[in-house]
Amino acid sequence: MIKNIPIIYPNELFYSFICRTYVRSGVGSSKEFTKLIFAKGTDQPKTSFINKLRNDFKFKLNKQLTDVDILSKHTVFNFYSRFLTRDEKEEAVSEIINGKSSFNYLHTPVIKENTHLRYCSKCVHEDRNRFGEAYFHIEHQLEKVKVCVHHHCKLLETKIFYGCKNQLILTPLEICELEEKIEDVAIDSIEYKFSKYIYDFISCKFSFNSNIGFEKLLTDKLDDKYFLSGRRKRKNLDLIYDDLKVFYEGYEFFNISRRSLAAILRGIEYNTFDILLVAFFEGVRVDELCNLVNINIDRSEEFDKKVIELHTEGNSYLKISQMMNVDKETIRKIILRKKL
Repeated sequence: MIKNIPIIYPNELFYSFICRTYVRSGVGSSKEFTKLIFAKGTDQPKTSFINKLRNDFKFKLNKQLTDVDILSKHTVFNFYSRFLTRDEKEEAVSEIINGKSSFNYLHTPVIKENTHLRYCSKCVHEDRNRFGEAYFHIEHQLEKVKVCVHHHCKLLETKIFYGCKNQLILTPLEICELEEKIEDVAIDSIEYKFSKYIYDFISCKFSFNSNIGFEKLLTDKLDDKYFLSGRRKRKNLDLIYDDLKVFYEGYEFFNISRRSLAAILRGIEYNTFDILLVAFFEGVRVDELCNLVNINIDRSEEFDKKVIELHTEGNSYLKISQMMNVDKETIRKIILRKKL
């Protein structure tokens, strides 16, 4: 039984907390330690989420944090669960806490074999001054993010594998071999601005409320030039995709396919990172993405209203079609439908 559990630090990865607890426990090996904290003692420690915990360890931990706090503040759950319904979030929380699959709804990416836990050397110094030791931050482990937004510098990698390939070795950041190298990143660069966008996104307070309809928001925010007509019903996907590629040119984190873009704008693709790439390109605010409750945007209603106004003023179908950049038959149908 683990007698003393340390305080978990702000934005600390839960895996980091487990490593620090192990070092303080006095237990002779990490294998023996995991038997004392995991419900299944042979479990490999998860770096991005959490393992099912033994009841006695969980009881002590819950005096400090609730299960939801652990997931939303100390794992990547808040990043991947944002665009789920209430039922999906509740089921995902239950599954993860009880050691079941965490991928049913979260659409987490396949982790590459050479991916390692990351850190910022400046954060290391700050954490040592503030807490007496360094620790792994959640925001440094997010998919494809390689910039510390607090210090405008590149993140560095440890030798600890990220994901299921992690060995049964519990090594806190404080005793890792760390580099002092600092490579600055310009704060006006796309890489920094997008990394900050992601950080702000995961920092939004977790809620069980349904947060669906991102595709409606993304469609609403698209510039008029990306539609084949003024009524904004048919998108010029080729133009959107071409401009996206130009916007992110030279950045390896952009690898959305045209098919994925189409799926995102239809609301049937839930890769959080790719959704954020599109949203950032369009200038969507983070608070708008995080508060999609009951969103119902349809610009076509505004368009139809304008058509009716122009017709009421005495303009012909042809004149209106020229003014609104829509074929005459569409204008006729709108007017006839509104008259019924």
